[in-house]
Amino acid sequence: MNEETLFRLPEAFSIDDLGIAINSEGQLYCHYEPIFKVLEFNGIHVRHLVNTPDFKFTFVTALIECYRSHLARGGEPNPILDNFGIKTLGERIANHLDQG
Repeated sequence: MNEETLFRLPEAFSIDDLGIAINSEGQLYCHYEPIFKVLEFNGIHVRHLVNTPDFKFTFVTALIECYRSHLARGGEPNPILDNFGIKTLGERIANHLDQG
């Protein structure tokens, strides 16, 4: 895949670090810290955004872009993320963050 992505991933980044899973309510779950590290790697100081309205948008965009970047550099598809679909992923994560 030769798709342009918004974020560069640190060499040590693995999509598995995100701990992507579906919780008992059928919502997407993942660890925040690896996303924060990717954002910091790309010059975005996310800790300043955590308690702002921009946090949800930044987090959702980062998760989607981490996956796109992972695929673009030849990483294996993630069945959970693929089942959510890239087009609806942002909306579902936003709903999860609203409830978290």
